[in-house]
Amino acid sequence: MKIKNLCFCLIIIIIRLSYNAQWVQQNSGTTNTLWQVHFLVQDTGYVVGFNDTVLKTTDGGTNWNYLNIGTSDNL
Repeated sequence: MKIKNLCFCLIIIIIRLSYNAQWVQQNSGTTNTLWQVHFLVQDTGYVVGFNDTVLKTTDGGTNWNYLNIGTSDNL
């Protein structure tokens, strides 16, 4: 019975922790279609998309900077 209670408590804790994590829509500054976003750490992230679009943020997505990687491919 103790194992069931422990498992139940762990599940509740995991649900509560994931409940607090939320995505907030941000303005990227581009009208190109964006395909993927990846954050290396909490504040530093990258987004890639159509027609050589690569954007980087270092402040959690408040501001995005265009990175020129020298291709016209869809990423």
